[in-house]
Amino acid sequence: MRPLPEAIILDLAAILAFVFEDDDLHPNAKRMMNEIERKKASVYVSEATPYEAEALFLSGRTSVPQRSWTSFVSRLWQDPLFPRLPTTARVFAEHLRYYRGNGGRLTYFDSFHAATSRVSGIPLITPDGELLSEKSIGTIDLAEM
Repeated sequence: MRPLPEAIILDLAAILAFVFEDDDLHPNAKRMMNEIERKKASVYVSEATPYEAEALFLSGRTSVPQRSWTSFVSRLWQDPLFPRLPTTARVFAEHLRYYRGNGGRLTYFDSFHAATSRVSGIPLITPDGELLSEKSIGTIDLAEM
């Protein structure tokens, strides 16, 4: 595992892998969180992440009971362990560039994660192949942790 930088952004997939033990990448996410704690790295999420979590639940693509999911999303809004990086005008402009300029390669929310990473200069931890292949941002593959 390559060393973690001083600050990182987690995408929703990385957070879900840590929170839900039945996720295939849960062991990797546990190692990631242990390394974050050991190194005392700063951890952030994109301001779009709670909205992405809600959209995922509303799409019906998760089998988590509503009460559990609501608790999870509430933590994304309030938990000081996951401070949100704001969607500034510059982040929004980058989001549009990623979303419109890549022929739909990045999803709506992934384009926010990429834009947040690019503008902040903070690398993104994700298992998402499309984000990992984006050369304009720093990424770390959760599957390799």
